[in-house]
Amino acid sequence: MTQHRRAHASERPRSSAIRRILATAGVFGVAIATALSATGATYALWSDNASVNAPTLTAGSTGLTINGMTDATIPMTAAHLYPGGSVVSAAPLTVHNTGTVPLSVTAAAPVFSSTDAVLAPHLTVALRPSDACAPGAVGTPPTALPASMGSPLLLPPGADVRLCLEVYLSADAPSTVQGAAAAFAVELDGAQVPRS
Repeated sequence: MTQHRRAHASERPRSSAIRRILATAGVFGVAIATALSATGATYALWSDNASVNAPTLTAGSTGLTINGMTDATIPMTAAHLYPGGSVVSAAPLTVHNTGTVPLSVTAAAPVFSSTDAVLAPHLTVALRPSDACAPGAVGTPPTALPASMGSPLLLPPGADVRLCLEVYLSADAPSTVQGAAAAFAVELDGAQVPRS
């Protein structure tokens, strides 16, 4: 009998442990069931949505023309060009902002063709804002490009600026340049003015 009691005594703690495990599992089961029922309850709430329809956007544009063209040839005669003298365009060049954004306009230094090696080093090309074109004082060279335009010109959309083109032959030009010809190009650059 003694052995039987000992065996019975050892089964009691085992059954207590099983009851505790079952009780804990029951508590977790109730907690999980409660959580699931709460989650399911949110589906009973009403919901709705709305869309924001953005307008069609169009990007701005930049554009410059000179006398109505993007690549203009300016007629000039050098028949009266002599050392220390200048020739100017017959009329001011009209530079127009054809874009939709304000532009900061600058001019690059002139680029002479490769066949102008004799005359080109003795020429100064200037481009300056003016409504009337007249050569500078004899013997006084104009400020060369790109500095002759001064600071960049601000050109709002649709606006114009008038510029005079002047070509000066240096006073110390040698006699070997007599009758020589030169062709050059000046590029105007219009950069968008950033918003402040």
